[in-house]
Amino acid sequence: RLLREYKYFSNGNVEYIKDYKGFISGNTTSCTTKYFEYDKFDRTTKIEYKDSSTDKVLERYEYTYNKNNLITNEKLYNNYTQTNNSESNTPITNETRKYEYDKLGRLTGTYVTNNNDNITTYSQYEYDKVGNRLK
Repeated sequence: RLLREYKYFSNGNVEYIKDYKGFISGNTTSCTTKYFEYDKFDRTTKIEYKDSSTDKVLERYEYTYNKNNLITNEKLYNNYTQTNNSESNTPITNETRKYEYDKLGRLTGTYVTNNNDNITTYSQYEYDKVGNRLK
């Protein structure tokens, strides 16, 4: 079973969430902690998961926003590795995503770069006159 602890900043934003593993069986030290960071507009700019036993970053997400509070860049990283990967130190996920929007705030394009092999893919989105996404 899992026990979860929350801590908040004085403005009400979440500072961290701790998930204790094996708490019911008496293990009160082993946990995964999710830390949050915010900009001056209270938008989440970073989420980081750490393992208490190693203080190693397991996952990290970073966000930047435009003036309309839409995410324009997102970085995703995890420190998990594939056991059958010959380069065992290569993270499974190490991506940068860039988002483009039209004047109405609709997503029009997404660039996804896999930073492990430096390959970028682009997806384009189009909308009809009433705002339904066509592709």
